[in-house]
Amino acid sequence: MRLLSLQYRVLKMAQRLRLLPPNLPIDKLHSPISIRHRLDEYREMLEDIENQTQFFSNGPHWSKNHALTLDDFLGQLEALSTTPHSTRHLRPQPSFLSKR
Repeated sequence: MRLLSLQYRVLKMAQRLRLLPPNLPIDKLHSPISIRHRLDEYREMLEDIENQTQFFSNGPHWSKNHALTLDDFLGQLEALSTTPHSTRHLRPQPSFLSKR
């Protein structure tokens, strides 16, 4: 059993035991446009911006940090929402966002 599947089951059990609020939007992570797809599209958009303008290489330092923070957040949501049968390819985090 994959760890993420186990995490999902533990979260659902905690809701049933009323340790977590029942309206916690765990099921919302499985929307028609998956978080995995959104993260992949976000990374593609960042790569396009960088390739056309070098914005993240030459731009203000906060812009790179903001993009990295959002990428990390989407990555965490993707980790929570990944099902054992996720087959869609996910592009890696752009190298220009690498953490120092």
